[in-house]
Amino acid sequence: MRARSPGTPPSGTRCAAGLHDRAWRLPLLQWPLIVWQVRDGWVPLLVRALALAERAGHTETVTLAHQHLTHHLLANGSPAEAAAHAGRGLALAPPPAAPRRVVLRTLYGQALAATGRTGEAARQLGDALREARAHAHEEGEKAAHSALAALAALAALAALAALGILTDR
Repeated sequence: MRARSPGTPPSGTRCAAGLHDRAWRLPLLQWPLIVWQVRDGWVPLLVRALALAERAGHTETVTLAHQHLTHHLLANGSPAEAAAHAGRGLALAPPPAAPRRVVLRTLYGQALAATGRTGEAARQLGDALREARAHAHEEGEKAAHSALAALAALAALAALAALGILTDR
């Protein structure tokens, strides 16, 4: 493989070298590191990696890409888009991929809650909690429990506001 020029991303060099089946791996697998450093500039590469992984038939990688996109979109104020990616990722994630399913379900519940679909959010978060417990996925259990507690707190605040208890005087 030839050396890449300074402005060419490593995945672009792989495509140029005819290694399309591997080009999606670099941006996708490095995504958690990337979001800590650079934000929006890498999202198009992640979307491209998702498309390439879909074409290559790498289901596990496709679910991982949907998970990363869900997290990014939710953190950046696009809960409807985040919910769509989480739903697609969950539809593809096989039952043996319990940790990924728990994370996707938790993110899905949070995205649904942010769009006002609290009943559906509670169901997804409850499923995430049960699945995490069934597979002894402690980190997932904590995240799902925390998201359920936040949802319950919002519901309690809404009830108090409806009763006029939280009005400004």
